[in-house]
Amino acid sequence: VLDAPDALVPLLERAVDLVRWQSFDSMTDDLLDRLAREALPQAREAAASRGYFSAVADVTIDRSRDPMTATLRVDPGRPTTVGSVRVTVTGPAATDIPIGVEAVARVQQGWPLRRGAVFSQNEWAAAKTNTLSTLKASPYAAASVTHSEARVDPGAATADLAVELASGPAFRFGGLDIRGLSLYPPSLVRNFGTIRQGDLYSADELNTFTRRLSASGYFSSVRAEIDPDPARHESATIDVAVIEGPTRRIEMGLGYSTDTKFRASATYSDVNVDDKGLQMLLDGRLETKLSSLTARFTRPPTEGGWRDTYSAVALRTDIENLVTETVAVTVVRRGIEERDRPSFGAGFFNDHQRPQDAESTSSHALYLHG
Repeated sequence: VLDAPDALVPLLERAVDLVRWQSFDSMTDDLLDRLAREALPQAREAAASRGYFSAVADVTIDRSRDPMTATLRVDPGRPTTVGSVRVTVTGPAATDIPIGVEAVARVQQGWPLRRGAVFSQNEWAAAKTNTLSTLKASPYAAASVTHSEARVDPGAATADLAVELASGPAFRFGGLDIRGLSLYPPSLVRNFGTIRQGDLYSADELNTFTRRLSASGYFSSVRAEIDPDPARHESATIDVAVIEGPTRRIEMGLGYSTDTKFRASATYSDVNVDDKGLQMLLDGRLETKLSSLTARFTRPPTEGGWRDTYSAVALRTDIENLVTETVAVTVVRRGIEERDRPSFGAGFFNDHQRPQDAESTSSHALYLHG
C-alpha cells in the first residue's frame, strides 16, 4: 500500500523495489524485510529527484493478513525552490562584440529554471541541456559546460544554482562535402542554400538549408552538420549526407458523391525528367461537371537562388447549362528564400463560355506580376 501524494505515486511505483516486487511468488520473510529496509532510502531519493529533500519515509508490515501487507508512507515535506541562479559564459564569447555579447545574452535570458520555481533533478538537467544547446546554436558551436552546481539547503528548502559554460571560438562556414549523390550534380544541392563560405555559423541557417533540401522532392533523407573542431573554426566544412528518393510516382483515385457523381483522378510526377533535376507534374481530373488537366515543369535552383516554373492548365466546367472552357499558361521565377520570397512572372489566360440557347463569348488576357 502506498500512502503518498498522488503526484509522487507513479514515481515511487517505479523507483521502490518493495512496490515493484509485490507480486513475486517466492517472497520470503528475509527478502521482504530487506526490501522494506531498502524502501526507505529509495523513497527519499525518489522524492528528492522532484525537489523534496526533507521527505520522511516509513514502512510497516502487517503479517497477520493473508497475504501480508506492507504499507509505505511518504511525507514529502515542502518542495525545494530555486533561491538564486548564476549563469556565466567564459571564453571568446565573453568579449566578442557584438556576436558574443548577443549570444551570452540569449543564454542568460533563456535560462528556464527561474528563481522561485520548484527545483527537481529533471528540470535542472533539462535547463543545462537547453542552455548549452542555445549557445551551440550560435557561432560558438564547440561550447561546453565546464562547471555546474546545485547547492541545496534542506532546512530552508532552497537551491542555489550555478552553471559555467566555455564558449570556445566563433565558427565560420566552410565549403560543402556532399555524400550520397548518384543522380544529381553537387550543384543541385549547393544551390538550395544561401550559406556562403566565411559566414558566421548558425544552427538556424543550417536547419533552413536542410529543410529546403528535404522539401525539394529529390531526397528521402537529408542530414547536414559541421564538425565542431575548434582547430577548424575559421572554415568549418558542412558535411551533407543525402539519400536520393524515387524519381517517379503515380497516384490514381476513384470516387462517388451525390454532388458530382462519379469522379476519377490521376497524377504522375517525375523529379528528374532530363537527368538534370527538371521536375514534371501531370495531373488530370474527370467529373460529371468538371474536368481538368494540369502540366507543370520546375527547374532546380540556379546558382543565384532562383527557381523557374512553367505551367499549363486546361479546365472545363458544365454547370447550370453553362459550359466554360479555360486555358492558362504561366511562367514564374521565385527565389528560394522562405521569408519575403521574391517572385515575378507572366501569364496568358483564355476563357470561352457557351451558355445554352445563347451566344458564346470569349475573353483573353496577358498579364505580368512581380
